[in-house]
Amino acid sequence: MPENIAQLFKATLSLMVVLVLIAVLFFVIRYLTKRTGVFGAGRLKILDKATVLPNTAVAVISVCGKLMLVGSGTGTVSKICDLDITEEEYQSYGRPKTSENSEVSEGNKMSFADALKVVIANKLEKHQ
Repeated sequence: MPENIAQLFKATLSLMVVLVLIAVLFFVIRYLTKRTGVFGAGRLKILDKATVLPNTAVAVISVCGKLMLVGSGTGTVSKICDLDITEEEYQSYGRPKTSENSEVSEGNKMSFADALKVVIANKLEKHQ
């Protein structure tokens, strides 16, 4: 009987050591991937997203600080256009400048749909 208890204790202790090693390895890998930027840690950010149809959406994303408007559908992602503002400007007042070049007051933030309309209007003006 004491031999069975000793074997059970040994097996339990071995299992605990293996689980602790797995946990330590997990946290080390997680720390290293965040620190080195592997898997897009911090370089790609989704700033805003709006669903257009059930399987279709548009999003403002930041790739290494450069803003882009992208569209996504079933299994596809397409770049619509580059935005002419920085990520800091976008986050500071929540939207690009209007076509009249006037900024919105801090308390009057624009919805994503309205911001998208302004960006599209500005792009159309540049192409004419």
